[in-house]
Amino acid sequence: MAVEDSSNGGDVGQAAQLAKDDLKRVVHEALLSELPPSVVVSSRGRLIYVHGHTGSYLEPAPGPLDEQNLSQMAREELRRPLLAALERAASADLPVVLRGMEFQSGHDLHRFSLVVRRLERPPELTGLLLVSFERDPVDEQSEGNIKDSQDSHLRWLEQELEEARAGQQLALERLASANEALQSTNEELLTANEELTQQNDELLTSQQIAEAASEALRDASQRKDEYLATLAHELRNPLAALTASHRLLTTPGAGQEATKKALPIIGRQCTHMSRMVNDLLDISRISRGQLRLRREELELQGVVAEAIDIVGHLPGRQTIEVDVSQPTRIQLRADRLRLCQVLVNLLDNACKFSRKGGSVQLSTKIEGDGGVMIRVSDSGSGIPAELLPRIFDMFTQEKQDTHRGRDAGLGIGLSLSRRLVELHNGTIEAFSEGADRGSTFTVRLPAGGWDSSRSEPPEEAVASPVADRLQILVVDDNRDAADSLGMLLGLEGHEVHVCHSGAAALEHARQRWPEAAILDIGMPDMDGYELAASLRDQGQGRPLMLVALTGWGQEGEHSERAREAGFDHHLTKPVCLDRLRDLLAAQNRQ
Repeated sequence: MAVEDSSNGGDVGQAAQLAKDDLKRVVHEALLSELPPSVVVSSRGRLIYVHGHTGSYLEPAPGPLDEQNLSQMAREELRRPLLAALERAASADLPVVLRGMEFQSGHDLHRFSLVVRRLERPPELTGLLLVSFERDPVDEQSEGNIKDSQDSHLRWLEQELEEARAGQQLALERLASANEALQSTNEELLTANEELTQQNDELLTSQQIAEAASEALRDASQRKDEYLATLAHELRNPLAALTASHRLLTTPGAGQEATKKALPIIGRQCTHMSRMVNDLLDISRISRGQLRLRREELELQGVVAEAIDIVGHLPGRQTIEVDVSQPTRIQLRADRLRLCQVLVNLLDNACKFSRKGGSVQLSTKIEGDGGVMIRVSDSGSGIPAELLPRIFDMFTQEKQDTHRGRDAGLGIGLSLSRRLVELHNGTIEAFSEGADRGSTFTVRLPAGGWDSSRSEPPEEAVASPVADRLQILVVDDNRDAADSLGMLLGLEGHEVHVCHSGAAALEHARQRWPEAAILDIGMPDMDGYELAASLRDQGQGRPLMLVALTGWGQEGEHSERAREAGFDHHLTKPVCLDRLRDLLAAQNRQ
């Protein structure tokens, strides 16, 4: 509504002359002047706007005003109810009013009402809170109103306390639940740690086992390589002697003197090679559990004398003296061949490592429990301490000085000796004080001294009469072996026909039936077993002694299969001529 001013001749009034924006500002300031001290804050208490003198209630902190929070600015005694009112007003439709609020400032007691309302308009202010501090004059407040205000405040405090207790109880329950979960997780972690530790230990153990196995394989491989090199060396020595003897015999004009020297050399070297091969086969059979003892009642003195005689004829052993101490006549039940084999190995080993002109001692006695003790000692090079625990292992031997000319051996003699002694239920021990202090090997055989489950009765000795003339068929795909055996039997007075295949042998038998046939087992086209069965069928009951001859194993090893094929006897190469004479003589008597 416009109002004319007579003093200005119809001009608009003073209010009309003000700009519209200025009018809004004046009205805004007039309204604000009527408001009590107030602040506008966010729902989290961040200060946005301050109106009036709020210093009695709030204590601004250093820094920009819009970076301060009501929880930091409120007086300490007002902070808790103020923050609770803010939280309630943020979700309430009506203002939150706390009457009868008071605080002490110096000697003055200030009473006021705290009003917190949520702003709805304009939309830009939605979500903000208006906090007003409305002072209550003491002279206008009655005693009843004061009591009501105190009761209201007390109820509020009780409500806040109950809410705090409820919150505390909830926090305790959550804490207990979290503690249980933490304890369960801790137990799971401990279990997982134990499992990891166990797996780590197992992994370390597996690694150690693998490393030990790898080391054992490397050691075994090295010993195998050393053994093969030694085997080649040991075979070259007799082959060299045999080759030289052959050339001597075939040299024109050599004469009888050369023959007299060459033939013993050939015999000794063949015996030496046969012994090496037999030792290897014995080790193989023992490892497969196929060696059987042939036990008999015997005198130990006879076995000792036989072993010393054998060693005395070995190359290079003639310069070593063997001192024998046998104060008591000892009888035992054992395999003569195998026991002699053990003593030969021990005596040969002692001689091998003794100096030229040295001596070896062999002593025997009966111990208190009735067992037999055999001890072989020497004063030779001794056994190094690191080698002593492995001295009976296969292919184990002291490294040799190649310039000293001492034969190394195959490294199987002591291992074979231990296994043969164990088959007699005995023990063998080695002792040495070290290098150049000599060594001692002690064999102990229990009373009885045999394993009856692994023994066979001895074959009775049969005299070797001269056989009458027989028709003999020799079959071997090795022409040299077949022809040489045929010539030997021919010199014995027999009529011998030699064939080099099973088919040729069957054809000859059809034309002229033999009285005895010596068949090699390992022939390519038709082996000895097949040939023996065919000869039995072809003979239709006619007398025929079949002898199996093989380079695999020793006598008796394949006897069961040989009997099934129709063989009467089973011999191994090189054939023992005396044994063959006995068989032929027995056939002649039938």
